Formats: sequence, structure tokens, C-alpha cells
Amino acid sequence: MSSKARLKALLALVLFALGALGAYALLSYRLQGPRELKPPPAPEAGQDVAVFYPVGTTLRMQQRRIPATSDRLELAQAVLREFLKGPAGLTEESHVPREVKVLGLYFGTHGVLYVEFSHELKRNFQGDALAEFLLLRALYETLRANIKDMADMKLLVEGQEVESLGGHFYAHRRLGSWVRMQGP
Repeated sequence: MSSKARLKALLALVLFALGALGAYALLSYRLQGPRELKPPPAPEAGQDVAVFYPVGTTLRMQQRRIPATSDRLELAQAVLREFLKGPAGLTEESHVPREVKVLGLYFGTHGVLYVEFSHELKRNFQGDALAEFLLLRALYETLRANIKDMADMKLLVEGQEVESLGGHFYAHRRLGSWVRMQGP
């Protein structure tokens, strides 16, 4: 048998095998009966929040999506979790310290939100006076933008008031009036 004849025979065999596989697939599909179509998964219910980050020499705002909630403390907790993740997609380094945890939240009198952080907020803070100011302002602005009935914010570290995070600004006062006095 010549090489051309062998090639033709091989080609015919391959085409026959492909045809047989196609017929088998079609027949097995039809024998299974109609398939139930499942609706696409519903989009997760959530809400968009504004999170401000200290980046470089300014604050940058990013929209984040969190699970929907009507409880203001759950909302504050979710917003702070997003804040502590740091900014997404920015090339400049953020001044948000790493490994910080929110230990507790509660509303005091006159709409003051008390936020208790782990000691990493102070221990892992690295920056100058501007970085410290921007971090404190970003925390305040993030909560103020999302918690509508928050009149002010008080920062605690491990249940205690702290004089300062980095030695540049007093953090033992309520942040709202202080932040408004310090910056534009």
C-alpha cells in the first residue's frame, strides 16, 4: 500500500471516529431529556459606602460595597473593616497601619461614637505629623460620611484613651471638633 493510500485510510478512520463521537454526544444529550434552567444567582444585597484613605499628602475616597444593614453599629463595624483593608489599586503607600483590629464600638451621649482599636493602631503607625493627621481625619471622615446620626468620634486603644498615635497630635479628644479646627 502506498503512503498516499495509507494517509487516505487514516484520514477516513479519523473522520469516522469523530462522526461516531459526535453522534454519541448528541444522542446521549437527547436521551437525558430537557434540562432545568436555573436562574442566574441574585446579586448580593449590599450598600455602597465611602471610605477615605490617607495616601501621600491627602485623603482619597473609594467606594466600597458592604452587606446591607440597618443597624448603625454593624454599619460602622463594616465600614471600619473596609478602612483597615487599605486602599485598592493605588500606587502610593497608605498610612493605614497593618494588622489593626476593631475591638469594640458603642454610642455614648450626644451621638459620640466610641471606637476601640487593638494596640497595633499605635504600635504599627509609621509616619510624620501629616501622616498622623491624615489617618485621624480619614477615620473621622469615613465614619461621618456613612453613619448619619454620628455627632462625633472618640478613639480608644485597648480600652484606654491615648494621648497620641505617633507623638504629633492629641488623640484623646473627640476627633470631630479637633479635625475641623486643624484642616480645611
